[in-house]
Amino acid sequence: MAYSDFLEAYAKLKSVSVTELEEMAKTQSAIKYVLSNRTRGAEYIERIKKLYTKPLKGASVIDIGCAYGGICIELAKAGAKTVGIDVITSYINLARSNASGEVSSEFFLGDFTNKKTLQMFAGRKFDVFIVNHVLEHIYDTVSLLENISALASDDAIIVFDFPNGQSIQSVRAEGHTGYFAASLVAPDCWYMFNPHNRARIYYRKWKYFTSLFEDFGFGTVIRAMPTPPKDRRAALLAFIEEIDEKRLTVKDDIKPITNEVILQHIEEIRFDLENADDKELDSKHFSYFWKGAAAKRKDLIPEKALIRLEESDWGN
Repeated sequence: MAYSDFLEAYAKLKSVSVTELEEMAKTQSAIKYVLSNRTRGAEYIERIKKLYTKPLKGASVIDIGCAYGGICIELAKAGAKTVGIDVITSYINLARSNASGEVSSEFFLGDFTNKKTLQMFAGRKFDVFIVNHVLEHIYDTVSLLENISALASDDAIIVFDFPNGQSIQSVRAEGHTGYFAASLVAPDCWYMFNPHNRARIYYRKWKYFTSLFEDFGFGTVIRAMPTPPKDRRAALLAFIEEIDEKRLTVKDDIKPITNEVILQHIEEIRFDLENADDKELDSKHFSYFWKGAAAKRKDLIPEKALIRLEESDWGN
């Protein structure tokens, strides 16, 4: 069984037995997340069905940043022609073990921002591009979209999921490091929070991404909307007080930079309270992740999703 091969390969990588690995998954969320890649892949099929009007059977799909291959494998089982690509060798090896003997999904080691990618897939076209928890790690997003555009079929859609650095959750504790206000700070300055932590996440504002998608031919862009608190404006005013107090308690060596970005963010929230509508407030401040799709044409996205896509309909 392919999944058994994956478990054995991953256990070997962690220098434990499969039994020990499964026990670890009961208490360690990171291990549990890895082992659930197939389940998450199956859930992703339902997600794409809510975003794409074309049938998945026979569709050509590429998962950029495919990690352990779960999405590719489950889509292949549903009849799609799937390809996964990642920059981490161990991920690709595990993905191949995961699929071996079960589906014919292809897995490639490579950087999708590199022009060698176009040579790798010369002559091929893809209908669905999955960019799941990837965009925040990409510095050169223009090269990424250039390559997507070059490989896109006439019916192409990009399915995306990436964190919103302006959300209440991200400001309280940046998702990769837990640092207060780091999502508002330029990543070049993250060394100030912890010189031993090499994390560098590129948080951008929503209009950056809509402009990027539209410029490369994916002009129909939708995002899932969160369920806001009953009184969103009161919640944002309370959040202003919270972060205004907290900025004074950070370590002295990073206080100057956190002070600056928090005061600026408070000004922006106040501006939004005066000028933004409820939909904009919800997406900008209450969406922890921006989740949705960018399509070449309006008819490629179901009408229900065009009207309003709920985060509760999105899945995990």
